[in-house]
Amino acid sequence: MAQLYVGTSGWAYPSWKPDFYPAKLPQKKFLQHYATRLNTVEVNFTFRQLVKETTTQKWIEETPAGFRFGVKAHQVITHIKRLKGTGDFVPRFLSTIQAAFEFRNPSWFTDEIFNLLRSGNRALCVAETEERVTPDVVTADFCYYRYRKPSYTPDERRAMVDRIRQHLSEQRNVFAYFKHEDTPEGALYAVEILKENN
Repeated sequence: MAQLYVGTSGWAYPSWKPDFYPAKLPQKKFLQHYATRLNTVEVNFTFRQLVKETTTQKWIEETPAGFRFGVKAHQVITHIKRLKGTGDFVPRFLSTIQAAFEFRNPSWFTDEIFNLLRSGNRALCVAETEERVTPDVVTADFCYYRYRKPSYTPDERRAMVDRIRQHLSEQRNVFAYFKHEDTPEGALYAVEILKENN
């Protein structure tokens, strides 16, 4: 049966108190509490830092067995080397994860790229911001959404739920991440979307 994983990009935000985290919850308990309300988190800081194995082991111990971590590729691969000269590392990295690719230039949105992603069962990350929306094209047996706008209307959230339900009915796992902000709005949207699909 297909699964829905909904969360945010990060969890260590004291400004989410008291609407998401209890007012007196210490920051070291944030991930534990987060995992009682949501079932995945996108780990942003792996983009800039290499994570120690002891850190990841601690995260795993603080979350239930079904909890999922979405890990961003390091900026050396994606932004500094721009996939050039990473031939040894990229295949090893991709073999250990289910990969989704987020393209930020419309020149990537072509049938040739979509077919290449399909051939490797790699998901096109459907990312939407106020400036740009990725075409919602299915290229893998799972889907990956990044909702980056600061706020969403009830109608927009209803459309998300409808699209997610369509994927689940077609036996595709769905990963959906809301933007982290100084306010808990993204986390509360994620809770709402998860409840709508349970």
